[in-house]
Amino acid sequence: MASTPVKRLFGMRDLREEEYLQLRHAQETLQSLLSTHGYRIIETPLLEPMDTFARQAGGELASHLYTFQEPGGHNVALRPEFTSAVMRVFRENEGRVHLPVRWQYAGEVFRYQPEDTGLPRQFWQVGAELIGASGPQADAEAVALSVKGLQALGFQGVQVLMGDMGVLRSFLNHFGLTERSQQFLLRNLPALKTGETDVKTIESRAASVGLLRKENAQDIKRLLSTVEDEEHENGNGHNASPRRWVSSRSPEEVAEGLRRKLATATQPQQFDGALECLRHLSQMSGDPASILEEARKLAIRYQVDVSSIYAFQETLQAVRSHNLGARAVQIDLSLAHNIAYYTGMVFELRVPLVSSVPLGSGGRYDGLLKTSKEARDIAAIGFAFSIDQVAQALTTLNTHQTRRGGKRTLVVPQTPDAYAASLGIASTLRLAGESVEQALVERSLEEHMDYARAKVINAVVVVGKGGESERHFIESP
Repeated sequence: MASTPVKRLFGMRDLREEEYLQLRHAQETLQSLLSTHGYRIIETPLLEPMDTFARQAGGELASHLYTFQEPGGHNVALRPEFTSAVMRVFRENEGRVHLPVRWQYAGEVFRYQPEDTGLPRQFWQVGAELIGASGPQADAEAVALSVKGLQALGFQGVQVLMGDMGVLRSFLNHFGLTERSQQFLLRNLPALKTGETDVKTIESRAASVGLLRKENAQDIKRLLSTVEDEEHENGNGHNASPRRWVSSRSPEEVAEGLRRKLATATQPQQFDGALECLRHLSQMSGDPASILEEARKLAIRYQVDVSSIYAFQETLQAVRSHNLGARAVQIDLSLAHNIAYYTGMVFELRVPLVSSVPLGSGGRYDGLLKTSKEARDIAAIGFAFSIDQVAQALTTLNTHQTRRGGKRTLVVPQTPDAYAASLGIASTLRLAGESVEQALVERSLEEHMDYARAKVINAVVVVGKGGESERHFIESP
């Protein structure tokens, strides 16, 4: 019986030479720029302890992890992003580094995606982390450097969309929402902006996953009292009853679950107020000055602390000092990355002329690291380019360059006894900087020319026994 052929996994990539060279060109250009700004290269393992990502990045990313138990019994994961791994490196070397630390990285990452989404599961990133520096100037360095990276690749009209998780959190905290409810609303914010969902749908989803408190506190306390009475009657008290506890959980576990529900659920009126407020914020995008004024007025209307808005304004002023262009910077307050550790300014990089998707993103994540001695938060900000998307955009722009030595040549021995002489000619051409392929199949000159044309080879050099040669150039189609 014939065996079933093994196929490439869905969402994974095989790279042809042209694709590989595009990726490498983008990677080398970006890393060279980062190096000129003091960012030192580090490399982290492709395989990490699962907790490296599951604890730091939050539940949204954790659901996309490739995890398994290695033969040694450890739970491990393929890296889905670099920041958490870079933070592990920092923690392990904290006593040997001087703040601020500037690190850069490059490599593959893996995230599981259902097949019906059509999304890739394997992709490449180049990124940087600035650890131990806070304030507007540090934020501006990350934004400006990421824009300059795309400009170094030849892109024009680079735009950076900036938002601020601190601003969003200040509104959500005002309504007293639990962390779980806040994360839920932030995940739905982009869809609320685009109209993919609406307020009623979000409210319905929140109720279906138990975010909204249907019972009031007195109702749950009475239910807790009933469970505790049941526990007492089933053998934990003097009046033990022959009745059986019908549940896979013990009475103590049921009571604890109810207590957690009381602690993590949100009152519907609080949730509705926060959702209505976010609906207004989701529509605020465009010119920084006018959008910040809109946000300030909304904060005053809801009596929300405006300090985070003024802090965001200072960051924008610092970004302007880098002279990125009058319209390069825009605000989008619906911008909320789906990784839980972001705490402050966030941004996306776009080049509308050649791509409809972001080519990179980043943000501040001050709560991800704590000092080992003082247990205080360490300020940090980072960004990453999606090299797959960058390379595709370069192809659209038709400005990508490849390391082919400028010329590609096919060397053909005119007769079998000219083989040795053809090897010598090929070596000489390589020393001159050409990429040379040695012909190994006997063909007519016309067939060699057709082969070279199909392989995008610039010329065919035919070599005689005595070392004499004749170059035939390939005309571009």
